[in-house]
Amino acid sequence: MRPRKKDKHLPSCVFLRSGAYYYVKANKWTHLGHSLPDALKAYAGILSTPTERMPALLDRYLKDIDVAPNTLKLYKSAVKKLSDIFQDFAPHQVTARDMMTVMHKLKSTPGMANIMRVVMIGAMDLAFIEQLVDRNVIRDSKKIPMPKRDRYITDSEFSAIYRIASPNTQVIMDLCYLTGQRIGDVLSIRYSDLTDEGIEIVQQKTKHRMLIEWSDDLRRVVERAKRFHASIKGLTLLHTRSGDQIPYGTVVSAWKLACKKAGVLDAHIHDIRAKAATDSHTDGLDSKTLLGHQSESVHNRYLRSKETPTVKALSFRKGKEHAA
Repeated sequence: MRPRKKDKHLPSCVFLRSGAYYYVKANKWTHLGHSLPDALKAYAGILSTPTERMPALLDRYLKDIDVAPNTLKLYKSAVKKLSDIFQDFAPHQVTARDMMTVMHKLKSTPGMANIMRVVMIGAMDLAFIEQLVDRNVIRDSKKIPMPKRDRYITDSEFSAIYRIASPNTQVIMDLCYLTGQRIGDVLSIRYSDLTDEGIEIVQQKTKHRMLIEWSDDLRRVVERAKRFHASIKGLTLLHTRSGDQIPYGTVVSAWKLACKKAGVLDAHIHDIRAKAATDSHTDGLDSKTLLGHQSESVHNRYLRSKETPTVKALSFRKGKEHAA
């Protein structure tokens, strides 16, 4: 930049033209005011205002987090949506009202709306640490309440799906039911996790470590899994013909196809975990420990009503009979 020939008392990039002060950057003239004190105050505000926009902050947050692979996919989708919505916003410009407006528009898909809120809270926490905002205002927004899912897959429904499913899907269904674990955790079981005592599990979502002791049924299912691709080396118990871990989406697609052919409606593959919790609880087993839950409130969301309660109707009290 060429040295000033006049107005040398003014800060860098500030110029006096026609009785007004301007901040000039990248050929853009920003009016600061007509008096020098007002101009210096506006100039200080420009220098202290972060120029980073939300998409850059969201991308950096995404690179810093440590979550399960399936959760990361959801977060990436949320970041893409949020980056489009807040592309012209600096972090300090986003308000709780802005976030609640976004969530209101997405109320038909409350799951994604709540995930977007979680991502925004995490990103704004990062912004707070980096002194881009004074506080995390997104925490003032509220998540959308989601009704508890009460779908219980009956034994007959499970058997109908099982008969239609491929042998590989059958093994996955068996492992999910016998261990009570999430699909991603079952697919991630490695040969090194198979010990003399049982299967060692580190849950991807919570990082909770547990040992599922062997039962005769669990041993038989694991041996069946080993025989599928015995000639193909892979780190995980369940793997493709190339030796890679079976993709989550492949399992979900196979499950949906089996449900459709079996004529079983509204059955999510995640319902197997709820079935395992409900059946073990009904049988008097420790279903909470089986699923790796730390609190009763979280665990109770997985317990389903297996039967419709049957009660007897009242009879009229003596002397209170009504004419038929």
